Formats: sequence, C-alpha cells, structure tokens
Amino acid sequence: MAIGIRAYFALPEEPAAWTMAGPLLPLLLLAIPAVRAAMTGRTLTLALLALATGFALAKGATERAAMPRLPGPVTATVEGRVLTLDRA
Repeated sequence: MAIGIRAYFALPEEPAAWTMAGPLLPLLLLAIPAVRAAMTGRTLTLALLALATGFALAKGATERAAMPRLPGPVTATVEGRVLTLDRA
C-alpha cells in the first residue's frame, strides 16, 4: 500500500475522483479467484490490489482534508479591540 500512496503523491496534478474505481474494482474481482490460484498469480494479484488500495486511500484522505474553495476574491471587514499590547 505504501507504494500506491507514494505513487499518488508523486503525481504532477490531482487525479479525478472517479479514476480510483478504475483499477480497484477489477482487481477486487480478480482477488477472489486468485486466492485459490497458484502462488505466483495470487501474489501478483494481491500486490496489485494493495498498490491500488494505497492509491485510493491517499486520494480519499486528500478529498476528506480538502478545504472548500472560494469562487473569487473576498472582501471582509474585521472589527475588534486590543486588550493588551506586548512590546517584546
């Protein structure tokens, strides 16, 4: 999974959210028969599944942490009063 996470953060731009399901769903379907397959097929399928899962987890964490974007410049008025002044 760490390689998938590393691959995600190495991308030059943010991938679309729908691209996460592309490799993950077929690999999940392959993983079911791969459990009964020969050791090489099982190892390769489960390694690819772990890589795709790490990639999807990194994308999910990025989406959860994303801040809402403002549509343009915002002007605001801030009012308050100074209680103490520290002249350090």
